[in-house]
Amino acid sequence: MKIEDQEVGALADACLVRTAAILNRFRYRIAGTPECRAAAREIAAAMRTHCDAVEEERFVLHPYVLWWVGKVAAIAYVLGSVLGFLGGYWFYFGFILALAGLFYTIIQYVIYAEVFDRLFQCSEGCNVFGILEPAGRVEQQVLLVGHHDSPHVLSFLAHVPQLAFVRFLLGIISYLYLVASLIAASVGQAAAHVREPFAGVQAWLVGIGLLFVAPLFFFSTNRPSPGAGDNLNATSMAMTVAEYFSSERQKGNPLRRTRFVVLSTDGEEVGQRGAIHHAKEHRGELRLIPTRVFNVESVYKLVDLAVCTRDRNFTTALSRAMADELVQVATARGQRLRKLAIPFGGGGTDAAAFAAAGITATSVIGLPTGLFSRSQYYHTENDIVEKIEPRAVEAVIGIAVDYVRGLDEG
Repeated sequence: MKIEDQEVGALADACLVRTAAILNRFRYRIAGTPECRAAAREIAAAMRTHCDAVEEERFVLHPYVLWWVGKVAAIAYVLGSVLGFLGGYWFYFGFILALAGLFYTIIQYVIYAEVFDRLFQCSEGCNVFGILEPAGRVEQQVLLVGHHDSPHVLSFLAHVPQLAFVRFLLGIISYLYLVASLIAASVGQAAAHVREPFAGVQAWLVGIGLLFVAPLFFFSTNRPSPGAGDNLNATSMAMTVAEYFSSERQKGNPLRRTRFVVLSTDGEEVGQRGAIHHAKEHRGELRLIPTRVFNVESVYKLVDLAVCTRDRNFTTALSRAMADELVQVATARGQRLRKLAIPFGGGGTDAAAFAAAGITATSVIGLPTGLFSRSQYYHTENDIVEKIEPRAVEAVIGIAVDYVRGLDEG
């Protein structure tokens, strides 16, 4: 049963009003801060008005472990380059240092593992989830997921955002070139006791690379972003859909066999820590019955709507079958929804945490993803409600409602 466009429009308007209200009270919600936990409590209170059960799920996170990735890479590059220019046995130390920086970057930014978390100060995070039970026996469940923590401003996106990805990519290439150069030099030193430092073209390339890697030290700033589209509004969308199904139940049209769960995670901006915790803590029940995770991330423009097939810098496969289902639902609503694999360097979404735990999951996103993207709002100080296109919110809510209802009707 397809929800009417007029009703979807009303739900989208209510969603944006809710986002603005939360944002007015808790403008900056950096993971691990009292303001972020206070926002979680308010979200939980709102969920209790229409969900059968609501839980505030507290967990430990280390907010600055991801914030340091750019800084570690820049420091390792500078020191590794200096050691390379000294030559001789210094090659060994430069190689070890550069490799350590690469390892830290891959662990924390590429695959979002928790290897180095305990090296940083800890704080308390808080996920919130509400459950709406069906009228009959539970045969399946759908989690509609957003996150309420807001990010730090990224300098590349705040200044000349059209070149942000190119600058980031050139920084990665330069760093890998230094690592390769130090490996080759170390092998040469070990085999033939070659003591010559970097010289010629190699020295020039390492020096030019410094222009691209050094700015990574300032990549993640101390300035907070409001995070309206990334990703408070996704939490509001999930809550709005839960309210819709609750009101439908009161009208005598409940979900018959599908448990609906609305989940707002914390710590997505520091390495998907809230989603990882929830997937780990609830893995048994998530796998006990057929479960689908519908994650919503950074929806701004209707033209940019896409459903993801790969996540975490292309390293994690999401459900292609679920992506195909969502494309079919969108098509039935007259909405184009393209399929997209998040490329290397593109980061990740909370869907990856569930996919890594063996749960069927995908993400719907709505932001530019091209190599030379137009102006971005996410991870900037301009990420406010006014930058979110209501038609994009309508599209996502309509797809979510029709998808859950379609599954319930079998």
